[in-house]
Amino acid sequence: MDETLNKDARAMEDAFFKKESDRLVRELKARAEKQAKLDALKEMMPKADESLVAHLVELGVGPTTVLALETIPLVAVAWADGTMDDRERGAILKAAHQRGLQEGSPNYQMLEAWLIEKPSPALMEAWKTYVASIMAELSPGEREKVGASLLGTAREVAEATGGFLGFAKISAEEEAVLRDLEQHLK
Repeated sequence: MDETLNKDARAMEDAFFKKESDRLVRELKARAEKQAKLDALKEMMPKADESLVAHLVELGVGPTTVLALETIPLVAVAWADGTMDDRERGAILKAAHQRGLQEGSPNYQMLEAWLIEKPSPALMEAWKTYVASIMAELSPGEREKVGASLLGTAREVAEATGGFLGFAKISAEEEAVLRDLEQHLK
């Protein structure tokens, strides 16, 4: 057999196997990245079932997005009456810590700014638009779970100020914000 033909055959095989090897490496990296997102999201949403978490990852929802989805309603409820008191601030920071928000991180710094100065209405509008697009992609059961999670924590913040002696009285302004949030979580 011609030596040139053998060299050409080897070159073709090398090119084929290099391309195949590169494809496999890309697939492994993609799987590892997806698993890392799943693990991080599971950590942030410990009560969510695995299928919901997997679906959110498929939709491109990551941990920082979930953090924003959960935090913005808390801030909106806390500012509903135009003021932010220490109990509301404490409830929001507690909820953020429970979800893995690290003190000093950019997200934490943004949250701190929102706790000092009321965010613009544009932030809530952006949240509503984004949550509507996510909810449209979820099954009815998934929507119910996500909505219950987001509203439950927001309601806890509203109750944090309490009424007489701290007994879970929610102001009319906070209740209106909670109803508005609920409308966007269906």
